[in-house]
Amino acid sequence: MPPTLLGHPLCVAAVCTGYGPQGFIRHAALARVAGVDPVYIAVGTTRQTRSWHPNPEAYPFRTITLFDRPFEQVPFREQRRALEHELRALRPGAVCVYGYSDPIMRWAARWAKQNGAAAVAFWETARIDRPRQFVREWLKRRFVSQTLDGAFVSGVRGAAYARELGVAESRVVPGYSVVDNEHFRRGSEAARNQAAQLRARLELPNQFALYVGRFAPEKNLPTLLRAYAAYRRGQPLPWSLVLVGTGKQEQELRSLTHALHLTDVHWVPFQTQEKLPQFYGLASCLVLPSTVEPWGLVVNEAMAAGLPVLVSTRCGCVPELVREGVNGFTLQPNDVAGLAGLMARMAANTTDRAAMGRASQEIIADYTPETWAQHLLELIDRVRQASRR
Repeated sequence: MPPTLLGHPLCVAAVCTGYGPQGFIRHAALARVAGVDPVYIAVGTTRQTRSWHPNPEAYPFRTITLFDRPFEQVPFREQRRALEHELRALRPGAVCVYGYSDPIMRWAARWAKQNGAAAVAFWETARIDRPRQFVREWLKRRFVSQTLDGAFVSGVRGAAYARELGVAESRVVPGYSVVDNEHFRRGSEAARNQAAQLRARLELPNQFALYVGRFAPEKNLPTLLRAYAAYRRGQPLPWSLVLVGTGKQEQELRSLTHALHLTDVHWVPFQTQEKLPQFYGLASCLVLPSTVEPWGLVVNEAMAAGLPVLVSTRCGCVPELVREGVNGFTLQPNDVAGLAGLMARMAANTTDRAAMGRASQEIIADYTPETWAQHLLELIDRVRQASRR
């Protein structure tokens, strides 16, 4: 059915704590759907753990920034007062919240419920992400079952957890975790077309396994470095390892690299979305060894760029995106020898990495901002139909 509400465009208000590039890309696709008026509301300009400053004029939808300072610096009462003012003015047909861990997200979902709007959560978490405590789970189940009308989840693991916490099965829809596939495909192809010059300018080796992300304990980078050291010992011409990112663990990791006598680990600082595709384009494969990873959008990015992938079984994207031996391999995050063996297998001449890269692009083709918009509207429509019944 059409998304319009009583003949007017359906206003979809998404409430976030601070802007991020993926949210802008997804809402741009939503804005291209006829009859939909998306509004992206940020409580603060950024979060202290993530800093990204957009140019709202470059996107085809409305943005509202409640406070010109980091989210953590705004007291909850001020957040609530400002957000209520905007929501009353907008009168949205749906309010989408980024999870429910922040009090303002729980408040926004309750406001939607009390004011006749669909209360939908953007949902990435799964039961296996961390140990669960009975009392906390009971409280979450009470909030979720009584307040949320639907959950827009990343994949099957998130879907199972949403149902466990009380969201009706018919109102749990997958397809949340997507990136701009075309951006990474085009950028990686451009990098390959000028590979020699670009490698020289970026000081990158000819063949390397690539990690992209924060240098944080849950990313499990000490295991990656130990596995890389074990892999190198058995190879006459081993690949290099390139780590792109930053974080509090960097000095610890550099010290471990020195202790392991690794001389072919390349450290690259944090890269913007505009520059990342060139690193994917020059890489031989992506490796993500995390012990905790609700999804893993870097896997989407690498697959869109045509790379084979090595991904931890703890990453939420594994059931949907990684097909064993087709576009990559899964790894056990604490198995150093196993990861070393997979790196050797990926680097072997008998492995058809080009075919794996093509398979990656075919698999990820169903995960785009356009499919994101379609699935979100499908979920909102289900909620509205259930409400009418």
